[in-house]
Amino acid sequence: MNREKFINRYLEKLVEDDGIKNYFDQAESEREREMLKENLRASLERSYDTYAKEYFDSKGIGSYVSTLLRYGGAVADAIGTYMFWALGGVGFGVKGLGLVGKSAADVIEARRYAKHTKTEELSDKVSDSAKIAGEAVVERAAAYLPLGVGELADLMRGKSKFDRKVIGRAVQYTKNNFVDYLKKEEKEPYIVKLENFRNPAYANIEERTKAA
Repeated sequence: MNREKFINRYLEKLVEDDGIKNYFDQAESEREREMLKENLRASLERSYDTYAKEYFDSKGIGSYVSTLLRYGGAVADAIGTYMFWALGGVGFGVKGLGLVGKSAADVIEARRYAKHTKTEELSDKVSDSAKIAGEAVVERAAAYLPLGVGELADLMRGKSKFDRKVIGRAVQYTKNNFVDYLKKEEKEPYIVKLENFRNPAYANIEERTKAA
């Protein structure tokens, strides 16, 4: 996912987000709403560049290899399911090949995720990797059963389970940055320029003296 697609997909969604919508509802004019929207867009851009850009730009030959392994595994899954119902237990052997292929694809994607994903804390990356691995185990177990449903779900999630973690983090940081900025704006006092307190009778007195 590139930056523009990321912004187009989540800008309007965040305007209606429970944690942000209140700020737009409090806007006193359409111009103020547009300014808030531009600030939100800027937050999306910064978050994408910080937490997602490197990951999505890193899709090289490894990504193509993992895709081939994943689809090859899905084909083996489908053949294994057919063979199970047509020939019996022999189908499990073929499905085992599919299991190996998709697991190898996950290893490639997990290494890329660990190398190119940006987080504020290393523990966040470790936690995400553990959750993804746990999800993969459940999906793989469901896909190994010759029912036809688990195989499809496993293929559809594929590498997207890594992409979604990256996107989810970028969106969350966008919300945090946007709200933090607005709270800071609310706390900062408005400083009135000293010139506004001058007696009009003495305004520009230095200029008039020089001119004389």
